[in-house]
Amino acid sequence: MSIVEFLSYGSVLILILSFFIRDMITLRLSNIVWGLGFVLYGFTTKAYIVAILNMIIVGLNGYLFARERQ
Repeated sequence: MSIVEFLSYGSVLILILSFFIRDMITLRLSNIVWGLGFVLYGFTTKAYIVAILNMIIVGLNGYLFARERQ
């Protein structure tokens, strides 16, 4: 298994587990982690639409995380 495949499977696992999270701050952090994993996956496999979409998701979750921490 290549590092790219490992990264994508890890991101999917974190995504699935995030459905069981009830705390919003923990949910935002997990969404940022799996989103960054998919950004890296998108760029390494040249699936740029995947990378761009997940960059937007990471940005939105980062903004909401910062707002909720205040």
